Amino acid sequence: MKTIQWGILGCGGIARKFASSAQVVDSAKVVAVASRSSGAKARAFAEELKETHGDVTAYDSYEALLADDAIDAVYVANTHNFHHHTVLLALQAGKHVLCEKPLTVNARQAMECIDAASDSGLFLMEAMWTRFLPACRQLMTWIEEGRIGQVQQVSAGFGFNGNWPEDGRMLNRDLAGGCMLDMGIYPLSFVSMVAGGQAPVKIQSQSVIGKTGVDIDGTYLLTYPDTITAVCKTSFSVAIDRDAKVIGTKGTLSLPSTFISATEVRLTTEKEDATSCFLCKEDEAFCYEIEHACECIASGVTDSPIMPLAETLTLARTMDTLRDQCGLRYPADET
Repeated sequence: MKTIQWGILGCGGIARKFASSAQVVDSAKVVAVASRSSGAKARAFAEELKETHGDVTAYDSYEALLADDAIDAVYVANTHNFHHHTVLLALQAGKHVLCEKPLTVNARQAMECIDAASDSGLFLMEAMWTRFLPACRQLMTWIEEGRIGQVQQVSAGFGFNGNWPEDGRMLNRDLAGGCMLDMGIYPLSFVSMVAGGQAPVKIQSQSVIGKTGVDIDGTYLLTYPDTITAVCKTSFSVAIDRDAKVIGTKGTLSLPSTFISATEVRLTTEKEDATSCFLCKEDEAFCYEIEHACECIASGVTDSPIMPLAETLTLARTMDTLRDQCGLRYPADET
């Protein structure tokens, strides 16, 4: 398969995790990085990658990187509030795009990006890396095989007290901070995956807004067609259970410990008790989504069958409703 040449837009921690993971994917090669605000930051990042990736070109702007004809695709790794503009910029430059979650701040922006990708015939995917973990793929296989019967209940949680500084990104309303878009999106996406990407028919939010104007705790109750009910929890202020569970009419599936980096999935029914375990190194955990993106791009597939754009849009609409219920609005919602 053709090796996809990647550029990274943004030089923060998530960009480093992408680069670490890409180095173990034969079909991916990081060849360039760019910073929106600092050429020095891009050069330092490129130098940091030299030992594992070879020569990596540092660009002083996103536009300069996107003008490089050698680059096939870009990974958008900047803050949430810039995703919409950066994705559109990349698509207009003719680059395939893998954008860190959330794809955009709201559903209106997501629709604009999806339309732009469709018009250009380019690959676009929200980088929900947990979808591609072997444990999650095995869980979905067992559900599709009917091993636990008809799914009835789903629960998932992710959150902890990170002692976030009030002037940092996580609590900054202007940067679309808050626990839903940063952490809560993981259990919400897990539930959506199990429900087959369907839109919930009932949505209820119980969220706490902190003094910086963003959500710091959230519990979300969702009802889907086919009598599936779900509970999602997230928090910036307390440590909560980080497992995920799917209960069906014939049994239960669970991702124990921290489900977003699950290395095992357990199946329990009246007739069987099975566990599948998988190796997943933390600093290489993005490798499965990167490999999938490369396969799609190389084969001309523009919409991932595992993280389809229609589901990204549905999830964005769900989060819009949850935010409306707790009165959380970002600057992007006002334009």
